[in-house]
Amino acid sequence: MISVGTLLHISDNSGASTASCIKVLGTTPKQKGTPGNILIVTLKKVKSNKKVNPHQIKKAILMATTYPVRKSNGVIIRFQKNSIILIDDRFNPIANRINQYVLSNFRLKNYMKIVSISFGML
Repeated sequence: MISVGTLLHISDNSGASTASCIKVLGTTPKQKGTPGNILIVTLKKVKSNKKVNPHQIKKAILMATTYPVRKSNGVIIRFQKNSIILIDDRFNPIANRINQYVLSNFRLKNYMKIVSISFGML
């Protein structure tokens, strides 16, 4: 569950490594972010000046949380760290590789570009 101020790891090859959450879109202040939600983030650490710069404000999709997620078939999945991928205004990923598995609800939310460039689905 992600709220304002949470530090997030970026799991794509856009050049950024960590970010901080500013806002979880589509939720009230008491609700928290779950995988598949869109976030507004600010970039904290940048590996190199490829496609992003430090302290930029970007949109991102939440990929994984350390809070357990229950799938529709009853399986509970918990990841090691909170991770996101950066997206542009058309909800396409900025990077061309995702270094993590994605949940199956990304296919239901029509994020097919993200599913196709990731390692696989859980």
